[in-house]
Amino acid sequence: MQRRSSESPEHIKKRSLAAARGRKHLHRRQRRAAAAAAPAKPLGGPRRRTRTFRRRIAVGGVGGSAGPAVDEAFWGASLSRSRRTMPGAALPSLLAWLAVLLLGRARPTDACSCSPIHPQQAFCNADVVIRAKAVSAKEVDSGNDIYGNPIKRIQYEVKQIKMFKGPDQDIEFIYTAPSTAVCGQPLDTGGKKEYLIAGKSEGDGKMHITLCDLVATWDSLSPTQKKSLNQRYQMGCECKISRCLSIPCFVSSSDECLWTDWAMEKIVGGRQAKHYACIKRSDGSCAWYRGMAPPKQEFLDIEDP
Repeated sequence: MQRRSSESPEHIKKRSLAAARGRKHLHRRQRRAAAAAAPAKPLGGPRRRTRTFRRRIAVGGVGGSAGPAVDEAFWGASLSRSRRTMPGAALPSLLAWLAVLLLGRARPTDACSCSPIHPQQAFCNADVVIRAKAVSAKEVDSGNDIYGNPIKRIQYEVKQIKMFKGPDQDIEFIYTAPSTAVCGQPLDTGGKKEYLIAGKSEGDGKMHITLCDLVATWDSLSPTQKKSLNQRYQMGCECKISRCLSIPCFVSSSDECLWTDWAMEKIVGGRQAKHYACIKRSDGSCAWYRGMAPPKQEFLDIEDP
């Protein structure tokens, strides 16, 4: 006959819970002892084995030339450490560092920007317009800036063939900035290329040019452009040539000519740039004229209705 326990159900339940807590503490002490006896592991937990890519990435290269090479393994490891140690904080800082690297290494080819202008405008804005060859070049000092640093310029020795606008004295030297990044205009010094060069006079047989001035090889000019250099461009220097970017566009005054090459042909050196000049007529208005011959008196006497 089975003996009935004298303990109450509540007492039996408390004793079972105490036994379970005791087993839990025992297992915890056993795990601590095992961890203390095991060899020390590096901080940061077990490292995941990842495939390392040793492909090199070119950063900051322009025009086919590579900048500093960055190893993908470095970037992968950096990102992994960032996620483990500073989630959500290190990744933006890493991207910011990468942006600084790219800005520091990118070649400032776009630092000099020029608004397109019609060749006639470039002619009228210039102090000197010549046809010439560059025979030599060298870097020279041109004084100091406000911080006392020397200002470098490129000095081109040129052989003038013809002057279309400027002083009576021939131009012997042309100066420009040392790189296109600061609006320097390079010239071929082989002595074979003839240029049309428009720029600012510096006196004493010297002139200065920039990337925004009209500088073109003589062979690239149309016959109308070459003829217009003698007189026709000068006849319209009091006129205003306005660039039309999209159709429709309108003139704001009678002494204005609309330059529509970009709107009509999506190029700057289109038909109007190559074959037209904006001429001032006898009534003070301006209009496009096309042709190699000088404008006839009938054209100059035409009055707008």
